[in-house]
Amino acid sequence: MLEGLISILLIAILIGIYIYNVRDAYRPKQEKKTTLRDKIDRNFHWIFMTPGILAMLFLILLPIIFTVLIAFTDYSAPYHLPPRKLVRWVGLQNFKEIFGLKIWNETLSGVFIWTVVWAVLATVTSFFVGLMWALIVNSSGVKIKKLWRTIFIIPYAVPGLISLLIMRLLFSGPGPINDFIEHLGLQRIGWLTDPYMAKVTLVLINMWLGAPYFMALMTSILTNIPKDLYESSDIDGATAFKN
Repeated sequence: MLEGLISILLIAILIGIYIYNVRDAYRPKQEKKTTLRDKIDRNFHWIFMTPGILAMLFLILLPIIFTVLIAFTDYSAPYHLPPRKLVRWVGLQNFKEIFGLKIWNETLSGVFIWTVVWAVLATVTSFFVGLMWALIVNSSGVKIKKLWRTIFIIPYAVPGLISLLIMRLLFSGPGPINDFIEHLGLQRIGWLTDPYMAKVTLVLINMWLGAPYFMALMTSILTNIPKDLYESSDIDGATAFKN
């Protein structure tokens, strides 16, 4: 199936090149009397966009299409290992079982709800925390702004894999966070084992990784606001929350 999808994408690319060549052949002759440099300048945007488009097709679009098609087959990893045992098309049978069987229906609804909640919380928390950091760092009363910006941007500068490994050690059962909680006389928390706390932990970790990006984005916007607007707002009686 994967080889067939790759073949289809390659055929589509060749058809697109063929159509472009046919359209170029029907252009007036005076447009064809151009040098190679003129052609490069005229198609400069396509030349630089082509590697990105190809990467998007084969690294993003192809896996998505492959995953969607797998849903219409009887694929099962332990039992279907090509080329000896191939998958069979079953159409909508898998979807009928998911929505028809109670055990699968409850699992699907739970996963779907959490996916929506995760998408909302992961975006909202990172955005507003990053906005809060940017407003605090760029306020007039804060000194050594460059130092604070550097500190806040460190989580974004560190590779995500390293940050996730560190977070896993911090929030593990015998990790330093639980050691500190136990030192305060409280009971250890199953940050990664309890279903509810694991979701909360994921949101916190995502906020730690995503908020610096929004802070940098908001900082670049705030620094471009003219000071005259702040002076005018002060004269009009704006406070720190209304400014």
